[in-house]
Amino acid sequence: MEYIIIILKSIFVYVYLICLLRFLGKKEFSQLSVFDFVVFLIIAELMTMSFDETLPEMIDSIIATLSLVILDKISSSLSMTSKKLRDFLDGTPSYIITNGKVNQKMMRKLKYNVDALCQQLRQQQIGSISEVEFAILETNGTLSTLLKKDCQVAHPEPVIIDGEIIKDVLTTLNKDENWLVNELKRHHVQDYHDVFYCVVEKERLFFIMK
Repeated sequence: MEYIIIILKSIFVYVYLICLLRFLGKKEFSQLSVFDFVVFLIIAELMTMSFDETLPEMIDSIIATLSLVILDKISSSLSMTSKKLRDFLDGTPSYIITNGKVNQKMMRKLKYNVDALCQQLRQQQIGSISEVEFAILETNGTLSTLLKKDCQVAHPEPVIIDGEIIKDVLTTLNKDENWLVNELKRHHVQDYHDVFYCVVEKERLFFIMK
């Protein structure tokens, strides 16, 4: 009888976790934020502990995990409306190479050595740092690269996201808000709040209206 109960619990936990993952809507683990990862760890620990518990205690674990999943869902929804909240929950990418120059200070801060950089470049069939215009260490640990021969942007991050000006990107470009507003007006855009996405390319602005 005891073994039957263990088997039934295993089947239930398996189905339950699949339903939770489906509810979260995550496609792959590389897309998980730090917050998501912590939620998954706690869920796994709670469900592991529930194997040794009675039915009422197991229900407590289910309520706790459901609460965490709902909290994660709410935070994901809120982060869609606020870049500051997204940056807080997901972190921000780090620029290892900018305009062809290696940011050694950033590498030391991240404890990211040149061997790791070269390895990740080789995995993308890039033979030398000299070929790279931008290399960005994303929040999930992957390295994104833009090659000099292919790069069309002055900076890979947008200057406007969902009607909000990203001042840090403008500062990096040695531009200010007035410059951006005037450039948009040249393209017959009177209010930057109406812009869904805007990136500064080397020869023009590329933008998408809401």
